[in-house]
Amino acid sequence: MKGLILWITEEGRLLAEKLVAAGVGEKRPFDRAEVKRAFAQRIPLIFIGACGIAVRTVAPYLRHKSVDPPVLVIDEQGNFVISLLSGHLGGANAWAQEVAEKIGATPVITTASDQHHLPALDSWLSSCGALIKDWQTLKKLQSKFLKEKSLKVFCVPPLKRTPPSPMSLASCPEEADLILTYQDLNYEKPHLVVKALYLGLGFHEEEENLIFKVLQFLKERNISQEAVRVVATLEKRQKNPAFWKLAEKLGAEVRFFSEEALRKTNPPSPSCARKA
Repeated sequence: MKGLILWITEEGRLLAEKLVAAGVGEKRPFDRAEVKRAFAQRIPLIFIGACGIAVRTVAPYLRHKSVDPPVLVIDEQGNFVISLLSGHLGGANAWAQEVAEKIGATPVITTASDQHHLPALDSWLSSCGALIKDWQTLKKLQSKFLKEKSLKVFCVPPLKRTPPSPMSLASCPEEADLILTYQDLNYEKPHLVVKALYLGLGFHEEEENLIFKVLQFLKERNISQEAVRVVATLEKRQKNPAFWKLAEKLGAEVRFFSEEALRKTNPPSPSCARKA
């Protein structure tokens, strides 16, 4: 990770040059306009100076840890690299350790999970593609995890990656603390939708009801719209307005394939059109 290094004093400038030489980022004199730009563009930040200055400077731009950039603070002597903001989701904790190693400093990590040598629940869920909307519920689960040193997760479908210890997989929803799923069902337990499904589409150029038909298809199968990560179709359809509107509606990425590439695949249930 590379970021924007802001210095205030001459001593800070010298340390900033050392950081630049170590490949940490680019340096600029302290400027509130640069801080505003960094938050708008989610550029990682390093303040060289006092924590108080950094806190007061970033305060007007704070929104939420899911969108704020990582922020580090380093004292002018280069003794400590402090992870100030977005430690887990923004990667500030790992970045602090990386920067500290490069300049021979001590990383300062204060997040509870790190102090207890436990994996960060929000980071793991994010890596799984889970959509976190109810942060209060997640906060309660994290507290439970820290207290009990255990958390059972039920996944539909099963995840390819095993939860980091001491998390574990539950065999059924009833015994789970958290459910990860692509389904649109009313689970009694806390649950999150995993954005992991790929939706391949074949449709006619004049298709006007594409969005309606796809949403109906998902609804009939109890599949959450939010679970669709990618919508894909043939290259010749890439200028079709309905396809792009569908992708926007689902908040999904788009992929295009040539007919030749598709013929070389071996799907479990090819359509008649594909065989032709």
